[in-house]
Amino acid sequence: MPEFSEHCDPIDALDFRADETRPAGYLLDLAVGDTIVPAGLKVAVPTDVTAEPSPGAGVRLTPAVAVLGSLSWSTVPGDPIRIFAYAEIGVAQTLAALRQSGRADVLVRVAVAIYEYDPGMRAYFTRFRTHAGAAPPGAPPGSPMDPAAPATPVYGRLGRDGLLVARDPEDLTPGVRAHALQFELLPVPAAGPQQILLQTSPTTKVVKPFGLPQT
Repeated sequence: MPEFSEHCDPIDALDFRADETRPAGYLLDLAVGDTIVPAGLKVAVPTDVTAEPSPGAGVRLTPAVAVLGSLSWSTVPGDPIRIFAYAEIGVAQTLAALRQSGRADVLVRVAVAIYEYDPGMRAYFTRFRTHAGAAPPGAPPGSPMDPAAPATPVYGRLGRDGLLVARDPEDLTPGVRAHALQFELLPVPAAGPQQILLQTSPTTKVVKPFGLPQT
């Protein structure tokens, strides 16, 4: 399978509507070591990714740590997932403090979902989603996520550069300022299967493994 690479519109993700046609992605959960990063945003996501959208309907609010700018992955289980996102100021300060504490190469928990629209079928589909994860020894504490959240966390380690957080915020929308952040999620041996769901259309999907073989 070819490499997965998706550029998302963070502005649309912050103001998602049921008639939106551009990709929107969300970092729904993030824990670094024993620190659960707060979900500083309330974002709208499609409630039914197979239903025909209509303005003002078909979305629900869910907590998010950040909105995505881009995500890439080779689709090889042992390769890292690269995430670029935007977080509101309070979350960015938490992440910057974690970086200053020297927390690199620590276990992390991540949940991500990207939605895309198929104009031919007039339907939404989940372009990328962390689908299933099993906590390895020493994993971050249990997830505070809503059981109905649109993605399930997977586990890995931070890349060599750790969490990179921009010093200065950007104006994404009127009244919303956010800091750019990026990190790599490196695979680790997990206690059980970890999976990523990929779709190229509302009817074409594949589930790929993520992580190193169990030891």
